[in-house]
Amino acid sequence: MTKRYSLGDLKELIRYSPNDDEGQTYVGRDYVVSTGCSPFFVSELEEHGSMCMQFVRMGVVKSGSCEPVVHSAQYLCREGDLFFAGWGTELTEDAVSPGTFFEGILMTEEYLKKIFGAYLPQVFLSPCQHFMLHLSEAEQDMWHDYLRILYTLAIHESFDRKPLNALFISVFRFVQALYESQGERAHENLSRSRQLAESFIQLVNEYARDHHEVSFYASRLCVTPHYLGLVVKDETEETAREWIDKTITIGIQVELRYSNKSLKELADRFHFASSSSLCKFFKRRMGCTPNEYRRNKEV
Repeated sequence: MTKRYSLGDLKELIRYSPNDDEGQTYVGRDYVVSTGCSPFFVSELEEHGSMCMQFVRMGVVKSGSCEPVVHSAQYLCREGDLFFAGWGTELTEDAVSPGTFFEGILMTEEYLKKIFGAYLPQVFLSPCQHFMLHLSEAEQDMWHDYLRILYTLAIHESFDRKPLNALFISVFRFVQALYESQGERAHENLSRSRQLAESFIQLVNEYARDHHEVSFYASRLCVTPHYLGLVVKDETEETAREWIDKTITIGIQVELRYSNKSLKELADRFHFASSSSLCKFFKRRMGCTPNEYRRNKEV
């Protein structure tokens, strides 16, 4: 069975991975920013054979090369190539040449949705998304400038996080623009089933707080709930019900971690009949109560 890795599971490996001569790495609770980190994941991959990443990984090959295999798709990433792998992606191989260093970002799904206000661009919502883009020299320079400033902001933990979060959003928008301009995986080239699954996920991202039933999304997409469930399960390996519940759970986690709203306010915000109903849902999903999660935000 493929081992699942949260960002927290890999923090120690990242902290002790060597940087290149100019590289620096910041390891935070919700994100990692590096201006020149070695491939910290190789030892785990060699030991376990595959890794399922429960966080976003986005970086440019600064030197060297690598050949990641993600969900049976093999890439050859050389200097100047940007590789993106979203949460849920499974890495089964990665041949890394000596002297390979990356300049990039790791981030939890929860934090990414927090800084975007829970409304992510479609390209980052797609299930198990992964792609490679080649950056021009000017684009590589822009990426390097982004990472350098991100690192500088991140290490000053006493500063207001708003400028850092705004820059994170800008970086993701930058990658979105590159993705759309290169058009490697344009939406019109996807199968109808894949388009339906992605449209469902987009709707869930927009409406899960208010609408908890699969029938609502099926109606919006003009298909039956049964057919929608079959397609989503086939395309994403998760049920439609799981996508809705997971999105609601992340929304509640964001509020518990970053706001002071009461449980009654959260129950109203997420359309639960009562705070008791919200607590039962959250404990079933997370194994702890909302108050326990709020007290121990590393749960």
